[in-house]
Amino acid sequence: MRRHLLVLALVAPVVGVALYLYRPASVEPTAGKPLPPAAAPSPGSGPVTAEQALRRAALLIVQLEEAQPDMGGPSFKRRYDELLRDEEPLRLAYEAIKRERQPDQN
Repeated sequence: MRRHLLVLALVAPVVGVALYLYRPASVEPTAGKPLPPAAAPSPGSGPVTAEQALRRAALLIVQLEEAQPDMGGPSFKRRYDELLRDEEPLRLAYEAIKRERQPDQN
């Protein structure tokens, strides 16, 4: 149970930032723009673009799925599935990472 909570604690803020950046109400594209100061990483590591935050969120979801195929239980799995279904940029990043991590099919 602690492992599930730790993974959720790590994934939730990143997914939240990605969702904030790609919310439907936003008309302007966020491509290449740095995150707001509150969501920026520690000083000295440079600004994080929306694409980097989105890719990080997708990577954390993939890592969670690999470590815990049930993703923390049925309710959490359903929420992640809904999130990936509803948020196309996140889903596309998730699918790209899944393809990259698959072993070669030769």
